[in-house]
Amino acid sequence: MTEDGRYCSVHYFASSRTEALIRAVYAVTAIQGPSEHVMKSERVILLNSPTPRYGYQSIWITSPTIPARSLQTLFFDTLWSPLDQPGRDNRVWSTLSVIKAVKAVHEHGFVHLAIDTHSFYYDPSTSNWILGRFMNVQRQGTALTRQRLPQTRFTPPELLTDSQGLHEVTAETDMWSLGCVIYAIATNGLFLFENCADLQNLMTDRNTAERYLKRTVDENVKDEPFRVLLGGMLVLSPKDRKSVQFALDYWKKMYQLDSS
Repeated sequence: MTEDGRYCSVHYFASSRTEALIRAVYAVTAIQGPSEHVMKSERVILLNSPTPRYGYQSIWITSPTIPARSLQTLFFDTLWSPLDQPGRDNRVWSTLSVIKAVKAVHEHGFVHLAIDTHSFYYDPSTSNWILGRFMNVQRQGTALTRQRLPQTRFTPPELLTDSQGLHEVTAETDMWSLGCVIYAIATNGLFLFENCADLQNLMTDRNTAERYLKRTVDENVKDEPFRVLLGGMLVLSPKDRKSVQFALDYWKKMYQLDSS
């Protein structure tokens, strides 16, 4: 808890993760001022020497990023959650909130690179989903640093099939992962892939992969606005994916949501 009584989360880093810590703090500090949709940085503590146990060298104190409040937990893993409010479609407003979070990252020139259902945390004070887990964030337009990048069911195909080892960081990479999250929201907990190997296997035949994506979305997503939204995000070619601004404008128009 901070001196003024606010709860916080504490993240520990070994010296080998100092570069990731610097990138994360820099990005979050740049974004957090105008945005209610990303985690807040409170304080960074650099230790004179590593801790005897685990060898931690740095401590980062942030706004709460509690696993029990993650989108994965509250949406899919619990029988009851604070999201359960009569007369409100949690899928619609949650989709709006996660889109806004990613928009805040992109409009400040960053790419998150690790978006999944564990990356968003519910803030009961604002009813927003807060984007956290910035350990892999990088600047748009820079050469991609692949070290420690997660490979999960949310990882876009270009990060699984690019044999060159490095390519430019672009916002479109996040749009695939965000699409996978929104698919899970739209279907109340289904996932497009069991793991990254499923997508890797599909990518051996591009036509097969495209047919799988269309068929799976058409069969499991009942609402047309969700299908249209996902059709612009779950696209194999990064350059053909819709931007987060397009997604936000479309979603607001379809459901007559707030103009902010």
